[in-house]
Amino acid sequence: MTSVGATELTTVADNLAVFHHGQHVVRHENLQPDTAYTEHGIDFRTLPRPDGKLLSVIATVNDVHFGETECGRIDDNPLGPILSALPGEQPYPITMNAGAIAEIKELNPNAVLVKGDLTEAGTDEQFAEFREHYEGAFADKLFVARGNHDAYRGQNE
Repeated sequence: MTSVGATELTTVADNLAVFHHGQHVVRHENLQPDTAYTEHGIDFRTLPRPDGKLLSVIATVNDVHFGETECGRIDDNPLGPILSALPGEQPYPITMNAGAIAEIKELNPNAVLVKGDLTEAGTDEQFAEFREHYEGAFADKLFVARGNHDAYRGQNE
């Protein structure tokens, strides 16, 4: 996968933070709630822990764009970063979503909400690919909301 960029902070909870640098993932666990940290050159604060018992865990992800060949491109604008798979590699959305699914599975959530843009262009093939990955991983825990990319071809799902 080609990319230009630095380490990204992708998840912050009351006791953990997850960083990505390309395909390398680093989890910092057992952090203190509501505490400032600096890791990998990034300043962040863990979330405060609410009073009471934990009742459920809900994971969300959005803009998973099955069928997309590049990520980060807006029309003909060359600014980025623009991510794409190299020849012979898995398509970018497959790699990206495999990482997201693995991270979500580690949370063992009660529900998973995928919020919009499940596909790049709303084709039946792209919806099938989304279902294969997300329904296969989360079954009846999965809830989805369609986005503008999912309606490009007028499907009624």
